[in-house]
Amino acid sequence: MHKLKLVVMLFISLIITDLALAYCGDGKISADEDCDDANPWIGDGCAGCIYEPEYVCSGEPSRCYNLGQVYGWYNAFALQHFGAESERLIYDKNGDALTFVVSSDWVYPSENSASIAFETNLPSKAYIEWGKDSSYGSRTYVEERFFYLHLHHLTGLEPNATYHYRIVARDERGNVITSEDRKLKTIIYSNKVEIRGKGPHILNQPNMVYLLKEDIVSDTRAFTIDKPGIILDLNGHTVVYDNGKPLLPEGKAWNEYYYSSYDATFGVFVQQYVGAKNYSILNGRIMQGKNSASGTDLGIGFNPLVLRESGFEIAGLVIEHWGNDSSSIIANYAGTGRIHHNIILDKGTKVTNRHQGIKSISGSCQQEVYNNLVKRAHHQSIVRTGTEVRSNEIHLDSYDTNSFAIAPCEDSVLVRDNKIFGTGSMPMGLSWSKGNQTKRFLDNIIYFYGIEPNQPVKRSNEYGTGYSIWGIRITQYDGSSNPYENYLYRGNYVILKGEAGARNLMGTAIASCLYVKNVTVEDNTFKVVSLSDDLRESGGYGCFVVHGGRPGASPVIYKDNRCISNIRFIQFASDYSSGSNTLFLNNTFQRITPLSARYAPIQIGYWIWDSENHKVIDTHLVGDIDLKGYRFYTTSTEANLSFSVGESIMVRAMDGSRPLSRMELTVFDSQGEIHKATTDIDGYARIFLLKFTAIKPEGTSSVQELPRGPFTVKANGYSGVSLPSSIRGVTVIDFAAAHIVPHIADIDGDGKVSTEELLACIKLWKAGGVDLKSLIGGINAWKSLF
Repeated sequence: MHKLKLVVMLFISLIITDLALAYCGDGKISADEDCDDANPWIGDGCAGCIYEPEYVCSGEPSRCYNLGQVYGWYNAFALQHFGAESERLIYDKNGDALTFVVSSDWVYPSENSASIAFETNLPSKAYIEWGKDSSYGSRTYVEERFFYLHLHHLTGLEPNATYHYRIVARDERGNVITSEDRKLKTIIYSNKVEIRGKGPHILNQPNMVYLLKEDIVSDTRAFTIDKPGIILDLNGHTVVYDNGKPLLPEGKAWNEYYYSSYDATFGVFVQQYVGAKNYSILNGRIMQGKNSASGTDLGIGFNPLVLRESGFEIAGLVIEHWGNDSSSIIANYAGTGRIHHNIILDKGTKVTNRHQGIKSISGSCQQEVYNNLVKRAHHQSIVRTGTEVRSNEIHLDSYDTNSFAIAPCEDSVLVRDNKIFGTGSMPMGLSWSKGNQTKRFLDNIIYFYGIEPNQPVKRSNEYGTGYSIWGIRITQYDGSSNPYENYLYRGNYVILKGEAGARNLMGTAIASCLYVKNVTVEDNTFKVVSLSDDLRESGGYGCFVVHGGRPGASPVIYKDNRCISNIRFIQFASDYSSGSNTLFLNNTFQRITPLSARYAPIQIGYWIWDSENHKVIDTHLVGDIDLKGYRFYTTSTEANLSFSVGESIMVRAMDGSRPLSRMELTVFDSQGEIHKATTDIDGYARIFLLKFTAIKPEGTSSVQELPRGPFTVKANGYSGVSLPSSIRGVTVIDFAAAHIVPHIADIDGDGKVSTEELLACIKLWKAGGVDLKSLIGGINAWKSLF
C-alpha cells in the first residue's frame, strides 16, 4: 500500500510538472509565449508572457530591455497598425494560413556560428530550436514584433559538427507552425586569420578569411578592407564602432570622411583605388557605440558600412545605429554586388538635407537587393539600387519630406514582392527615375497609416503641420522634359489610412504629360480611408490622383484595378499639379462607410490649371455610388476642365465577308471625336461609347453635364456607320454595305442576345456552323444584359 501511494504521488507530481511547462510564470518560454520572466508584474517588459510594446527580452527566465524612445515608439505603433489583423486585405493577398516561404530560405554555416534567414507569408514572431540532435535543447529568442522576414544567429557551435534545427513561427492569432527537422554542418576555414581584441583592424592579406573569435569594441573604425578577395566573417559576434572619441569628429565635410584612408569612423570601410574587390561581410552584428556621432548633410560619416569596390556580398548582418544624418549602407560607387538577408535598424531622427536623403541602402544599378528587413528607417530606404529589388520588408518612420521606401535606378529594373509600411511626415512607397528602360513594379504591399507626425519627437515642418502619404508616384517637375517611360504597376496592394492632419492621401500620384509615356497601372488593389474630416480643401485624396500639367499628355492607363474608399476614387488635379488625357478602363469602385464629409466619387480641378479629356469607361460600382455625384473644385474662368463616363463594346469590322484587319476605327458623335481603335487581324476592336461629359470650358465658370450620342463609327476609306442605342456585346459592322449586321446569335435582330438565342448559338457551334470567336461574342452579348 505504501509503495502504491508513492507511485501515485510520483505520477501526480509528474503530471503537475508537465502541466507547469504550459503555464506562464515558470521562467520557461513555450511556443505561444514571447517571454517568461517568472513574475506577474506589469511594466517590466514581459506581461502575461507577451512583450510589452516598447520592449524585447531574451534568456530564461527572461530579461527585458527597453527599445528606447524613438524605436520603442515606432515598434508600439507598428504593432497596433500594421499587422494582418488590422487589415483584412493582407489575408486577401497572402492567404489566411501561416506558412513558410521556402524560396526565401538562406543558411550560412561558419566555424562557431550560423546565420539562418527565412520568410513567412504573414507577419509572425519566430525563433529557432537547435542542438546536436533532434531533441534540440537550445533556442534563439522571439523578435520584438510580428515580421515577414526573419534572421537568427546560432552561436557557440563547434567547428566541423552537424547540428539539427527547426523553425517555430506564431502569427497574431496565436497560430503556430513548425518546420521539419533540418540539418547544417559547421565548417573549418583552411586559410584564415582569427581576430580578437579592440579595433580598429586593417584587413590587408588578399584572398583571406578574417574570422572574428569574440565580440569587439572600437573607439573609432572597426575594420578596413584593404585588399581583394577578403571574407570578413563575424562568426555570430557583435562589432561595436564609434564607442569613443573619433579621430575625425562631427562637423567635417563629407569628403573628409569619405576619402580619409583610415582616420574616419565607420563600422566597416572598403578602401577604393587599392583593388579591394570581390569581398564579403557576413554573419554577425554591427552596432554604433556610445559616441553615436552624426554624419554630414549628404548622409556620409559614422556609417555602419561604406563599400567602395565591386564584387561584394553583404549578408547575415544585423546593423544598428542611431547617429543622425547617417545612412546605413553606402554602396553607390561600389559597382556589382549583392545585399541580402540582413536586418537594418536606424534609430536617427534628423535630416539636414532632405534632397540628398538619409538611406538604409544607397546603391547602384549593378546590384541585387533582396530579403532585407529594415526595422526602421527615418527618411529613405532602398534608393537607386538594384536591377532587381525583391522580397524586402521596409518600415518607414518618416522625419522629413520625400521618404521613399524604394526609388529605382535608371536602368531596366524589377521591383517585386516587397512589403512596405510607414507613418510620419511624408512616407512614399514606390518612387520613380528618369529614362525609357522598362520598370516593373509587381506584387508589392504598401501599407501606410498617418497620424499627427510630431511623435515621439518633433519632425520636419517644411509644409506646415500635418502629414502626406503617397503610395505610387511619378512626378514631372515644372519646366522639366525628363523622360519617364515604360512603367508597369501590376498586382500591388496599396493601403492608406489617415487620422486628423492628412494633407494628402494618394494611392497613386502619377504625372500625365508629354514626356511620361507608356505607363500602365493594372490589376492592383487600392484602399484609401480617411478617418477624420480634418482635411485640406486643396489636398489630394483618393486611389488615383492625376498630376502632370502639360498639354499634349500621353495617356496614363488605369485598368482592371480595385479601389476601396470612403473619400474619393479619382481626383483629377490637386494643389500639387494637374494632368490630362488619362484613361480608366474596367476598374471597380467600392464605397465603404463611414463616409468622409468630403466624399465625392470623382473630383476635378484646382485653381487655374487645366485638367481635361479624361475617360472613365466600364466602371463596376459596389455600394451606393453615383458617378454623377462628382465635384468640380474650381470654377475659375481660366481653367479648362472635363471628364467623360462611358462604356465599351466589341465590334468586328467587315467588308462583306472580309475582315478589315489592322484598320483604324474612329468613333464620334455630334460633339466630336470620342475614340480611335485599331482592329486585330480578324477585324475585332474595342470601342468607347460615352454616356455623359462633365465640362467647365475655359472662359466660363459654369459646369455643364452633356449627354453623349448617337454614335457613328468610321473606318478609313469607308463611309460612317451609325450605331443603334441598344447595341451590346460583339457587333458586326459591314462598312461596305454601311450597316450593322445582327450578331449571328441575335436571331430576332433586336440588337440583343437572349438566353434562348445563346443556347441556339451553342448548338450551332457544336455542329460546326459557328466559329469559336463568334460564339464568344454571343456569350459577351448575352452577359451584357445582366
